[in-house]
Amino acid sequence: MPRCARLVEPAYLVTVLKELLSRDHLRVTVHKEAIRLLGTYASSASIPLLRTQWQRPSIHRDVQIAIGHAARNLLNHEEAWLFLEEMVQSEDIDITRSLCTQQPSALAEAARVRYARLLVKLTQHTEVQVRREAFIALKAWTVGVEAEIAAAAVSRIIDLENSPEWKSALEVLLTCCRDGAVTERLDEVVQAVIATSKCFACLPVSLHAIVHVFWLPYNRIRCYSETMPPPLVGRWRMMRHWQRWY
Repeated sequence: MPRCARLVEPAYLVTVLKELLSRDHLRVTVHKEAIRLLGTYASSASIPLLRTQWQRPSIHRDVQIAIGHAARNLLNHEEAWLFLEEMVQSEDIDITRSLCTQQPSALAEAARVRYARLLVKLTQHTEVQVRREAFIALKAWTVGVEAEIAAAAVSRIIDLENSPEWKSALEVLLTCCRDGAVTERLDEVVQAVIATSKCFACLPVSLHAIVHVFWLPYNRIRCYSETMPPPLVGRWRMMRHWQRWY
């Protein structure tokens, strides 16, 4: 089918695909391929066909994911974004997670910021796996949305008891700050960690690394040592000599 699609006029291809998709019983692989072709050879007629397929009762999960991929080739149409918004709200986490596989380079530059904001919404998902994968994906989407991504990351990092994905959130936060943007968020994280920890030595070693990465310069450490209990001050200053983090 893909080979034949390259040899026919787009208008005729849409007509053929419309007839094929109107059938009641399609194998999932055939259904997915037809949807993929609607996205690959996109036209204004593709959107209504995708909407019709999306609304079919008992639609297979893989077909819904394929519709999402096709919609990403049609983001110059506002309704294509509606498919993606509905995928963000889907109860099936596999459908939601499929949004995290998109690469920025495959989208038009004008659509990247808006797509990144969709991924930011996933960082508030109820499932840990979705939140973790969203943060991992966002490392490639920081340009232009540093503040929003950093805010989402900070909210998860400082809520350590309920954020198993805090390491992924930390990585994307550091990515946001590497060019000097939103660096004030680093101080916010460290102060929150100190405020909620009775004993600095009880923090995970990885969190020791957070503080070291954020406040390596000695003069910045001194700025906060006045507000820290004496046992923490000594341990804090010793961290300056650590050379490797685990």
